[in-house]
Amino acid sequence: MLDGTRVLTLERNRYGHYYAAGHINGREVEFRADTGATTAAVPAALEQRLGLQRQAGVPVETANGTVTGARRFPDTATVDKIDKHVAR
Repeated sequence: MLDGTRVLTLERNRYGHYYAAGHINGREVEFRADTGATTAAVPAALEQRLGLQRQAGVPVETANGTVTGARRFPDTATVDKIDKHVAR
């Protein structure tokens, strides 16, 4: 803990990606950290498995151009015991 702030250190895997175990709405998931992202993405298959409510489509800028995404709001997301209660 630095100055009252909790720090989570992720190790890079052999492919250069960062992963962390966690939960969304109490269901086990594996998070892939994108150090350049300002939002999180959830694949459609995982969205369905978790029962997340899909909201209106929104344009999303990616390294490969603009795609259409959908807003999803889980009640909770947890990474290595760090809880984030999602504000709607």
